[in-house]
Amino acid sequence: MEVGDWITLAAVIVALGIGVASILHTRSMQKKERKERLLNEIIEWATEFPKFFFTMKFEYIQNAKSEEKLRLYLFARFAQDLNILNALIGRDVYILNISSSFGINLRLTVQRLIEDLLSYREYFNKWFKILENNSFDPKREDFDKAVEFENRINTSALDVIQEATKLKTEGIK
Repeated sequence: MEVGDWITLAAVIVALGIGVASILHTRSMQKKERKERLLNEIIEWATEFPKFFFTMKFEYIQNAKSEEKLRLYLFARFAQDLNILNALIGRDVYILNISSSFGINLRLTVQRLIEDLLSYREYFNKWFKILENNSFDPKREDFDKAVEFENRINTSALDVIQEATKLKTEGIK
């Protein structure tokens, strides 16, 4: 082989090496972007719940002008909030599947949030049925329990956000 042939062969090998390196780098970047996008989806999902909560002070209930107006207001508000809650919970299987690909810690925190949400929805449904049947007799304990559920969900949502953020910032120093 002549010198020109060796130079051409070397140029082809270098070009091939650069091409392979470029493809590997592109795949790596796509993988990283996908990971970040999925973690962002989990974070966005978890941040929706604290915005949703319907916390009402028991004192407001006691000072209502008319029991019937209050019942109708609560019935309408609970119906609206229950629809919102069901829509938010509706993404739970998808989010749980995504979280599984990031390890056990994120999966467990997402699972705990989902369990808290389902418990809250069950409690919420009970209240809705009571209002629907006109057997409305609110007690302070009922409101305290709702606030307890909301606090637990807020804590679980914060745990999910923190765990996902930790995974997003892994390797950043």
